[in-house]
Amino acid sequence: MTLIEKNDLVELKRDVSHELSEGLVGMVLQSDSEEVEVKFPLPGNNVYAQLPQEDVKFLVAVDPPKD
Repeated sequence: MTLIEKNDLVELKRDVSHELSEGLVGMVLQSDSEEVEVKFPLPGNNVYAQLPQEDVKFLVAVDPPKD
């Protein structure tokens, strides 16, 4: 399993709520060994969720922008 870190893009593995459905892609804001906090950009607003690592699938590592 790939270690999920801040700024990585992840995909939901299951429906979490009516707004957060399986397959939705978001960016990790914080991560530890058990949970991730993810920002999902949706039309009109951003939705934030604290999720177990098992509920997300690693897609791609994103390096933060350099100053």
